[in-house]
This record gives sequence, C-alpha cells and structure tokens, in this order.
Amino acid sequence: MGMRDDEGMCEREELEAAGSVFQERNGWERPGWFHSSPVPVLPYDYFGAYDHTPAHADHPYYNLISQDYTFDFPVHHDVIQQECVACRERAAVFDMTSFGKYYLTGPDAQKAADWVFSADMTRSAGSTIYTCMLNERGGVEADLTVSVCEGGEGTACDPTFKGRGFYITTGGSTARYCAQHILKEARRHGWFVDLEDRTEDLALISVQGPHSRDILQQLTHEDLADSSFPFSSHKTITLAGHCLRAMRLSFVGELGEDFIIIIF
Repeated sequence: MGMRDDEGMCEREELEAAGSVFQERNGWERPGWFHSSPVPVLPYDYFGAYDHTPAHADHPYYNLISQDYTFDFPVHHDVIQQECVACRERAAVFDMTSFGKYYLTGPDAQKAADWVFSADMTRSAGSTIYTCMLNERGGVEADLTVSVCEGGEGTACDPTFKGRGFYITTGGSTARYCAQHILKEARRHGWFVDLEDRTEDLALISVQGPHSRDILQQLTHEDLADSSFPFSSHKTITLAGHCLRAMRLSFVGELGEDFIIIIF
C-alpha cells in the first residue's frame, strides 16, 4: 500500500465509495472484490516502524485484505460468488488496465507476427485473434490477443503508421516478457519492426455478461449487433463521447466487449 499512487486509477474515489477492496497487478491497482460498505484506505503507516508514522489502532481495510491469506476459501467467498453470478446472469465491468498494450509496426511487422504467433496473422484488418506466442522450437511462451490494424488518426488508441500493424494485448504479469520475446526474435532474424509500448497511455475496460451489449448500445450510435460487430473483431467507435478501440471478445463464456481507452 506504500506505493499505491505509482499507477493510479481515474475512478479510484468512486470505487472506494462503492466498497472496493483493491489488488495490485503489474504495478497497477484494480478492484479485487467489493465489500458491502465503503472501507477507506488509511495512509500507509509502515506497520509502526517509524516514530512519525505510528501504527493505526484500527485499520478495517487491512483487516479485510489480511483475510485473503488462507489455504481455505476466504471469509468473503460468498461475496465473490455473488459477483460471479452477476456476470453470468447480467453484466459486470472488469478493469484490465494492468494488461500490456503494444503496437507492432514497421516494414517487417507481418514477418514477425507470422513467426512469433501460432494463429493465422494474414487475416484482414479489423480481426482480433486469440493466439499463442511461440519460441523457435514451437514451444508456447504465452497466450495473448492480436488485433490486425491499419494506420489511424494518430491517437494512442488509433495510431498512425504505414502498412499493416498489430495491436497486442498481453497479461499484466507477462507484459514485459512478451515484448522482449518479440524484439529478440526480430533482432535474431534481422527484421525491421517497431514495438511501441502504450501500456501507461491506455486504459482497458472489459464489459462482460449477457446484458453487456444492451448497456453499451445506450452509450453509442455505432451498431453493436452481431452483423456489424461480430465476435473476434475490433473497430474504433465513439462511446459516451469518447473515441476508443472496441474489441468483441469474451473470457467469461458470455457476451462481452473490451474497450481500449486513452488515459487522460
């Protein structure tokens, strides 16, 4: 908690008021689960190690997160169950901003993508592909999503570049490893590519569940129906007045969309 302001969240105050209990991923803070009432985070007291920061006599937030350290189900397991059911039956919002976000471009970007990723990377622009990242022996290094792009308007979520490019989303804990593996293979083959790290410039909000489309359609004039926005595709849209890259994906077994948003 002493470093919690390093990678903050623009909606932290709203989440705290809703009872969010946070967790850290890849240096970013995100909601882990929600308590029944707000539990404010007190200033970090270094466990009373210094005279000028005496330990808090009562720290409800610390008491809550301490209950996670068990080999059994935590005492708040029933709360997490309710959140899972809400996603399965209605909709839920996941803050995935801790995920790595990269653009692979350059004259040899296609060669690098064809070599590193196991799926077919010759698909048309607008395709989003869930794929493995492989090493030279064909072993799996990671799983991630790759979106085939063309140059855009010059924003962080729609950058300008020549030729075909690839927007890559990795798990937060493997972001730097994935980036270094791609660059290593490019150097080994002598390919000319540019791998631009946009992790700190972009937020990633995932709206999942059977009601996700109904909720989001109220915020945009863009048609989100299957016919115009099929599964495993992406496009730039305006949602609630903000330009962003929308990806039609799901990792919960239900309807869902991911939104790549510029961090203001």
